[in-house]
Amino acid sequence: MTQSSVNTFEAATPAASFRAERQATATSVVGISPVDGNVATVFARIAWESVVPTPLLDAAVAVLSGAPAWTNLASLWWAESAQGRPKRHAIARQLRWAALAMIPAAFVPYTGWGLLLFVLGCAGARLCWGGMITIRSTLWRCMYPAKERGRYAGWMSIITALTLAAAGFTSGTVLELDHQNFRVILIVGAFSLWLGSILYQRIPAPAEPKLIEQEQAERRPKPRPWHDAMAILQKDRGFCRYMAAMFVFGSGNLMAMPIIIQVIRERFEQGYFGGILLGSTLPMLVLPFAVPKWAQFFDRVHILRYRLVHGWFFVSANVVLLTASLTGTLWLLFLAIAIRALAMAGGSIGWTLGHLDYAPPGQAGRYMGVHVTLTGLRGLVAPGIGALTYRTVEVAQPGQGGMAFILCVVLSFAGMLMFRRSVQLDAGDATGRRGEGES
Repeated sequence: MTQSSVNTFEAATPAASFRAERQATATSVVGISPVDGNVATVFARIAWESVVPTPLLDAAVAVLSGAPAWTNLASLWWAESAQGRPKRHAIARQLRWAALAMIPAAFVPYTGWGLLLFVLGCAGARLCWGGMITIRSTLWRCMYPAKERGRYAGWMSIITALTLAAAGFTSGTVLELDHQNFRVILIVGAFSLWLGSILYQRIPAPAEPKLIEQEQAERRPKPRPWHDAMAILQKDRGFCRYMAAMFVFGSGNLMAMPIIIQVIRERFEQGYFGGILLGSTLPMLVLPFAVPKWAQFFDRVHILRYRLVHGWFFVSANVVLLTASLTGTLWLLFLAIAIRALAMAGGSIGWTLGHLDYAPPGQAGRYMGVHVTLTGLRGLVAPGIGALTYRTVEVAQPGQGGMAFILCVVLSFAGMLMFRRSVQLDAGDATGRRGEGES
């Protein structure tokens, strides 16, 4: 790096960092869109439905729909691997690995083994993308001021949503023409991820050296990520209560994901375009209208008080999903997806930044690692339970598999009660930012 580029980085403002990051983000999201926006899930559900047994197909839907969550199981390792090292280079590494994982999935045959390899390739790409998300939240801490971080994160969510919506719409249209086009979609995705890795390394982050110095002071010769996770939860009881509530609340929402895909296909008989429209494009189109409001609210309150408002949107969405599936009313399904999209808009900010209300300086990466690893644990279990519950009910009462949404409603409601209890116990700490000493 030349001296002039170093000086440019040192003089960079948050706005300059944001301008560079939005280009890198949009490019990278185009790349990951086939596996991060339910495109791969809908494609696998339809393309292999007459090729493999129903239980195997249900398992593939559960694995792919839950991949954005369960792949976070590696996040403690990802966070530790980037501790004390340049974050932009670590992010670029993750994107290159995701591209390499995606390429083999583009050449699988329509057989049982082909489905297995397709799932492995898509899940592998999402696994690497999860590491990028974990590391990026720490990079944001040294790029954007705390009181503006929600706004910048909101804009990143908008860019991500619009890009996923456009990519999903394009993929659905192309797949309706010829399902073999999924091979081209994945190859284009791999190329975009590789290009995104180059752009991420060019983002100015003037405070990154100070962050690395803080992390190196905390770094031990032999990393112990799981030990650190347990130590954090034992020491920070408020964060532990927040994580427990998130586990119950989030499990209900993750269970809904494979059920939604199955209901769209079996109850409402939608094809590639309709499935991707409801499963990916429509939710992403709603997000940009909701994210700015959620970001403003997030910047004013502690994450617990944020969840007390935001969480009811997920509860409402699960109730309407239950009603739509039992009555077979298509417009109710659209309404449920729209409400769920409003909840996802708020969740994209709270999930990415909420842990920073607890993390002390130099510990943001580890707190994020704990948070996303617990997300991975529920993502490993909840979608499978949702898919199994749906199929069990559907076999017993054909056309009534949507009753599985009852379990989603119960868990999301229970999580809201736990959030309320946490506010009562942590009233003194849940009134503002904690991680950096703000009032």
